[in-house]
Parts: sequence; C-alpha cells; structure tokens
Amino acid sequence: MIQRHVYLRLNHEHSGPEATQVVAEESLKLAAVPGVKRIRIARPVDEGSRTAWELCLILEFDTMADVEAYVHHPDHRAYVDGFLKPRLQVIKAWNFAVDG
Repeated sequence: MIQRHVYLRLNHEHSGPEATQVVAEESLKLAAVPGVKRIRIARPVDEGSRTAWELCLILEFDTMADVEAYVHHPDHRAYVDGFLKPRLQVIKAWNFAVDG
C-alpha cells in the first residue's frame, strides 16, 4: 500500500476553524477519484505542528501508478487548481510504502 501525505498551510484569509473545515470537507470528495482507496483528514495537535500546518490529507493507494494517475486526473486537477490553490500558502506532499 502507498500512503500520500499532503500537508496544507492555508493563507491568512482562508485560515481558522470554519475555513479549515470547508477545505477538509472538499478534500474528502477526492475519495471518488479512481485509484483512491481511502482518504483521511488529520489536524495538528501540538503547538509546533499547528504553527506549520492546518491540515494533513492522508490518501491510500494500491500502487505508485495509482498515485501518478490520481495526480493527473481531471477531478484532482480541478480540486488543486480551482479550489485549493487560491487558499494555499504552502503545500507539501510525500509518498510512503506502508508495510503490513
């Protein structure tokens, strides 16, 4: 299994609990993109994490080929380019193979 961890820092006008909830809800819709097995939303719980990030998306895929297809899928591109980018200050994404 592959996990894709996507860390989001929202810009000032789109931060705060209500705006963050809107981003979380919209992000959960990515579960409909082919190849996505599961998506979870994580929120920082300690001071250092809250200073750096507002949300972490954890997406699960069977293979890296599924991740690559997801990244280029039109629904994902519309989410990133049309919805997310206007709200973003920083985004970082990493992929991990999960044992077990």
